[in-house]
Amino acid sequence: MTEDKIDLVLMNVMFFYCVVLELIPETPSAQPVQWIFLCSFASMVLDVVMPAPRDHMLLLTAWAAGVAQEVIDAFAWVLYLIAIQSRMELAESSFGQSLGARRISRLRQAVLVLSSSRIVVDLIILGLLISKTAYPAWFAPAYVGFIKVRGISISFLFAIAGLITFVGFSLLIKAACPPPTVSEGSYLHAEAAWARRTTTRVRNAMLASAMCWSTLGTLVTLSAWAGKLPSDMDISRVKQAGISDAGKAGLCLMSTIELFCFMIMAGCFLPRQPGIRFKERKKQKNQIWRQNSTNRTRVWQDKVEELADRSMSVQALLDFHRQLSPEVMPHYDPLQHKTNDVVRQAIIPTSRTQLEGTAFAAPGMPNRMVTHTWGGPFLHLVAAVAADCRNLNEYAPASKQLLDDAPELEQSLRAEGCLQLRYWICAFCVNQHASICAGFGPAPALGTPEYRRWDACRRDSVTGMVHPICDCATRKHFNDSPDQCELNKFDDVMALLHEQVPNFQQLVAVDSDLDVFARIWCVAEMYQAYYMGIPQRLCLTSNAAVDICGEDYTIFRQFTKFSITECSASRPEDKEEILHKIQHIDEFDFQLQAAIFSTRGLLSEHLVGFRALDAAAFSTRRLQAVWKENDSAEESC
Repeated sequence: MTEDKIDLVLMNVMFFYCVVLELIPETPSAQPVQWIFLCSFASMVLDVVMPAPRDHMLLLTAWAAGVAQEVIDAFAWVLYLIAIQSRMELAESSFGQSLGARRISRLRQAVLVLSSSRIVVDLIILGLLISKTAYPAWFAPAYVGFIKVRGISISFLFAIAGLITFVGFSLLIKAACPPPTVSEGSYLHAEAAWARRTTTRVRNAMLASAMCWSTLGTLVTLSAWAGKLPSDMDISRVKQAGISDAGKAGLCLMSTIELFCFMIMAGCFLPRQPGIRFKERKKQKNQIWRQNSTNRTRVWQDKVEELADRSMSVQALLDFHRQLSPEVMPHYDPLQHKTNDVVRQAIIPTSRTQLEGTAFAAPGMPNRMVTHTWGGPFLHLVAAVAADCRNLNEYAPASKQLLDDAPELEQSLRAEGCLQLRYWICAFCVNQHASICAGFGPAPALGTPEYRRWDACRRDSVTGMVHPICDCATRKHFNDSPDQCELNKFDDVMALLHEQVPNFQQLVAVDSDLDVFARIWCVAEMYQAYYMGIPQRLCLTSNAAVDICGEDYTIFRQFTKFSITECSASRPEDKEEILHKIQHIDEFDFQLQAAIFSTRGLLSEHLVGFRALDAAAFSTRRLQAVWKENDSAEESC
């Protein structure tokens, strides 16, 4: 065995181990590529160990090994086209349009016929050699001519396959180009750019590998059989016709390009899910988000520290939920009563002492802060906390357990050591007696959407009766007394907890109506946590709601159209105060989209598909759906 062949085998062994066993993801779409590597390695081994035909027996062995090598090579060629076809079918099913996979299937059948013809001819020759039957003088030249035509034909088919993939994926890339109405800094623009980059890399890898097989395959075919054949040349010498130095160089170049392209086709070197990052935002914070205009007095700081030292343990939250019916709120319906109902009819009454009232929560700094809306079922809030303390990101199973077998849920949480984990929940940790207990705020104009929301909030979700009000003597503090107010300090409380509590996190409990993303205080809390680098965890009813491969684009449409100016607040002065902190609304909206969608934001682990090409095709499909919907809305206007 020559030194160059030994080096070649060692190189293939190392590459086989690194790529097939370590780098290629274990997915069905990667299996054709894995088999291609196996076939290439087996073919290389056969080429190295093939004996020189010094006698008839060695000639038979060498020819049989050659036939085996041809079978392996044919298998590799067909698998290569299967790999291309499978990726195009994957993109077609995700994108919803034809890209050319059927044409690749036809080319694969043609390559199979051509490669099989060489195997059949070689088997005939093997039979002649075994029987020691003489063959005509013209047979050797005819055989060489057949090899040339067949090799060039297969190379031509690979070139056509490369062009088909280029055209098909170019259509997908073009579809991911955003219209001029999409702002450059928005998430829509960022995801479209990511989809184009991902698809472009796969397209270029497939085109390069196909053209490499085509061009270099042609050169190797012509180089291997370019010499003039003597009239007395026997079939064994035809088999041993050496490849020229140019052919060897071509093989090396072809192998290198092919292997690199196969790695890209298998999912390596592809860009990750897009992220919209801050641009030196820490140094320029006031350009987007002003600090609260109120001076930080000693009274203000004391109130911040007082708020930060309140929390609810998971055990206390489960106990409270268990006592709602029939003790505290006899008509409590877990499927219909909202957090607002529970605050008005359970938290406020049970947190009143005699003449005054206090916050329901107990002293103690929390491990996590919950961002939630009062418009969702209280059951879902409790279930989201129960799921989050177990590091789960969907709360439908916990909701079912709370309804069917709450003691079993509590027992499992106790076994996992979760019951003493503490949460900051505004409904419990804010002293409602110092703010809202005595009324519902001024009524908006009759007949407006704001009035309908205000009226719904002051009524029981089940009975429709107006909530009772509290007549305690606790002094109320709103925006007119900012130092004592407990409703305007969320950013300072989060900053203090982030500084003093190790591994402090934010939990966003997303209600089924996604109202948490329409409430201005919730959105401001999410942005503030993202800005300060507080780890954020998103807990949904079901993860299917944000699956990138899903057909429901409700969440995606809502987030990409998001603007904080469209968020609502129970008190108009709260919205005015938060909007006053923002100097550039558009920039703030883009940064909030980053908080929701980017790799360190909320939805990253849900939106990122396992296969980059699959995710890119689905991304392009839903981007087009959103763009078409926006165009239709503009035309109707």
